[in-house]
Amino acid sequence: MRRLKLSSVVLLAPLLACGPGSISGQNASDGTEGSSDGGSSDDGPADDDWGDDGQDGWHDDDDRQDGWHDDDDSWDDGDGDGDGDGDGDGVGDPNGADCITDDTCASSQCYVYPFLGGQCGECNADGDCPDGGCTLHSPFEANGSTCNIGELGGGCETSDACQADTTCALVFDLIGQITISTCSECAVDADCADGLICAPEFNTATFAGKRSCIAPNTLAQDSYCELQGSGDQACASGMCATVDIMDLTQIGACGMCKTDQDCNGGVCVAGDIVINTGALTGSTCQ
Repeated sequence: MRRLKLSSVVLLAPLLACGPGSISGQNASDGTEGSSDGGSSDDGPADDDWGDDGQDGWHDDDDRQDGWHDDDDSWDDGDGDGDGDGDGDGVGDPNGADCITDDTCASSQCYVYPFLGGQCGECNADGDCPDGGCTLHSPFEANGSTCNIGELGGGCETSDACQADTTCALVFDLIGQITISTCSECAVDADCADGLICAPEFNTATFAGKRSCIAPNTLAQDSYCELQGSGDQACASGMCATVDIMDLTQIGACGMCKTDQDCNGGVCVAGDIVINTGALTGSTCQ
């Protein structure tokens, strides 16, 4: 299990205090300058760059001419992807490694959650994935983002990334700062028939899930639920109770109670989320 660094937890406090209005995540290359050209300069090679193993400054032993690599017949023009196959030059950190910018990753893809940090992965956006969308990583595991084929539960930005008969729907929202959308069966209750409701089935530890048409009173104790809308209906207990995050914001979890009055003389103990693992528990009566 991956644990968030203490610095990430400390930085989360001002993030949550700011409220909504920020981005859900970002491509770490945004706002950075592009890489320089890997070819020779306009002034031409210096005298000691001209060798005996070729003409026009060609050096088989040090690959100085125009980024050509003799050892693997690849071409590097300095764009971070020598063979042009979209997976980077293979130089840098592996998928799942911590990152801040794209250029530290072998894949040239670093997805960053605001204030929770980033990981090297296969993609930053749906446009990086030719056959579907981009499934974002869990900040609590070293797994990196992955490209999907638009299957149920696969990450997405729009429904264009999803397979037929599915829709791209929001499944997790932390005050608009960190949001997760996936290919789902439904987006709103109106998409469901026969009295079913559209509810997120989301795991806060793995950052994975989807929206599904479910019967009321289906989600088990400790399940993530929405504080607004049909959250109470979705929980088996009929109670989607608030869980405080560092006393700054709240999410919902199916629990046994909302107040002491729900506990038949007992005390309602609020649920909790472990900030460095994402483990979520709902309220209980004691």
